[in-house]
Amino acid sequence: MYSTFSNDILNDFFILGIKDFNSTKFQKTHIIWEKIWKKGNMKDRKKIKGFIQLSGAIINHIRGKKESSDYLFTKSIGNISSNNFRRILDQDKLIDDIKSFYNKGNISITVYKESL
Repeated sequence: MYSTFSNDILNDFFILGIKDFNSTKFQKTHIIWEKIWKKGNMKDRKKIKGFIQLSGAIINHIRGKKESSDYLFTKSIGNISSNNFRRILDQDKLIDDIKSFYNKGNISITVYKESL
């Protein structure tokens, strides 16, 4: 597996979060990714920030908090774009999904098989 974070445990949390995200378990995803934030170093925090914002945006959207979700979606795009995850996931599709979320109503993270 491609090493994204500072240790294998954090990489495992990231992949677990993606699996839960794709199963629409957004609250669980948010909690899992926050573990990377809490246990990781500054570089890890920078890398995971956009994904935490993304899960938070969806949670706020589900709760009907449009302003909060719009803000977090916008922030997540910027933070996900600033990191290079292209070796392990289809980052460009994810960003396109985020941008068109309100029109499509769905979103997922495509992970390349070799990174599982």
